[in-house]
Amino acid sequence: MAESRSTFHFKGFSLEHGDPGLKIGTEACIFGAYLAKWAHGNMLEIGTGSGVLAAMVAQFHSQETIDTVEIFPEVAQLARKNFEELPFKQNIYLIEGDIKDYKTETKYDFIFSNPPFFINHLSNSSKSKQTAMHSDELSPEQLLEAIFMHSKPDFDFAVLYPPDVMDEVVKSTSCNPCGCNQFGCNHSDYQKISCKERIEIIPNENGKVLREIALFSTEQSETKHSKLVIKNTFNEYTPEFIELLQPYYIIFP
Repeated sequence: MAESRSTFHFKGFSLEHGDPGLKIGTEACIFGAYLAKWAHGNMLEIGTGSGVLAAMVAQFHSQETIDTVEIFPEVAQLARKNFEELPFKQNIYLIEGDIKDYKTETKYDFIFSNPPFFINHLSNSSKSKQTAMHSDELSPEQLLEAIFMHSKPDFDFAVLYPPDVMDEVVKSTSCNPCGCNQFGCNHSDYQKISCKERIEIIPNENGKVLREIALFSTEQSETKHSKLVIKNTFNEYTPEFIELLQPYYIIFP
């Protein structure tokens, strides 16, 4: 069964989540806060789910356009409802369908995705939850191909993955002239892609890395490595976490 639907209240908006699809998690909120710092120009989100990432970005970029794509019809319906109730909804657009089938003349400056990441994992009983979690519908290779197909020659993109999958994504973008030649991209005029920033998300000071956020760019630079620890040894939120989420979380005045 899918998780029961509930409402997640942020400072500037509220979103329904959990049924269908996944509930809004801490890692997604962290990712959304970083995306809001990096966002620019014409934007595309691949796999919007409940719409949390687009909403967090739009809170501080309400004059810029965000196109969002969602493959699962019931989840798309939930995202559409959430977007309609946002106070800054006018520049968020939802496209229901598979990103692999998405046809548009629009090219994007900034693309972001919290993609499915389980590979060869036991399937979940909920189709929408399974699609959100499992890479059967959108592998890292397919995601990179979609990103390059819909990007401008100079662009940035950001993704959230477990560390082992992120290693493969970084390797793919660094080993190919445009980051995606092995995935069928014909855009030979694209510059080489570099990993501009890579952030480890750690639940507590003694914990292992759960997820990584990476920002990629056609602007060549050395990778900046950092980590974000969510809670200290006293089970209190760290100052870094509070500072990052303070614009969004009601619990941080």
